Amino acid sequence: MEEEHAVFADQQRRRLVQRLLAPWRRRGATLLQVGLGAGLLPDFFWEAGFDVTGLDAAPGAVEAARQLTGPRVDYALGKPDHLPFDDGRFDYVVLAHLRLTPRTALPLDEALRVASLGVIALEWNFLSVPALSRGPWRRGVWPWTLTWMARKACPDARLSLYSTLPWPLFLWPRVCPPRIGAGGKTRAGRVGHWLRGLVIPVPFGAIMGLRLEKNPALMTPIGAVTAVPQPASYARQPVVNRVRGDISAPGC
Repeated sequence: MEEEHAVFADQQRRRLVQRLLAPWRRRGATLLQVGLGAGLLPDFFWEAGFDVTGLDAAPGAVEAARQLTGPRVDYALGKPDHLPFDDGRFDYVVLAHLRLTPRTALPLDEALRVASLGVIALEWNFLSVPALSRGPWRRGVWPWTLTWMARKACPDARLSLYSTLPWPLFLWPRVCPPRIGAGGKTRAGRVGHWLRGLVIPVPFGAIMGLRLEKNPALMTPIGAVTAVPQPASYARQPVVNRVRGDISAPGC
C-alpha cells in the first residue's frame, strides 16, 4: 500500500509542477534542481524544455540519477545551503523537499542568489489531512512559514502557492476511480479523472509548491506584457496601478 501511495504521489507531484512551470519560458532557459531524492528526476524538466542541472550532496543520489537520465542532464555535487555557482548562473531553481524552516532557510537564500528569474519550492504540507498519517508527508512545513520566508528573502517578488492531494490518505489512489463505459469514459469517469489530478490554489493538499518570480512581467493597462523590468515596489501595488511608468532597478 505504501508503494501504491508513493506512485500516486509522484504522479500528482508532476501535475503540480506542471502548473507551477506554466508561466515560465522554456526554450533556451536554464534550470537547477536542488535535491534528487524526492521522486522527481531532472529528466522531467528536460522533457519540459529546460536546460537542466541536478545537484545533491549525496554522491550515490547523483550517480543513480545520472544513470537514469544519461547525458541529457548535467550534474554537480554540493550542499543546498552553499551552491557552487555564481550569482544569476541559472534562470530558474527548483528546491525539491528540503524541509525549509526559519532555521534552515539558507537553501532558499542560495537559490535566490543563483536564480535570475524565479524559484520553485516543493514541500510536504503539514497543514494537510494526510500529515496526520505516517509517511513522508508527516515531515512537512507550515504553508505560512514557507511564504513568510520567501517574502522575507525577496520582498518584491510575486508569490503563487498551489497544492495537490487534499484527500485523506485512505482514499489514495481511489479518489473517484475512472469509470469506463461502452463508448469510452463516462461523465462520472471524466469527473473522477479531474478530481484525481486536482491542483488547487490553496495550501490544503499534501504536497504544496511555492512559485517565486523575482522580476514578474510588467503589464500594460490592456494586459500586454512588456519586457521592461518592473519597479522595486511593483509586487506590492494594486493591480490597477501596475502600468508602465518610471522604471528603477528590480529588487532581490
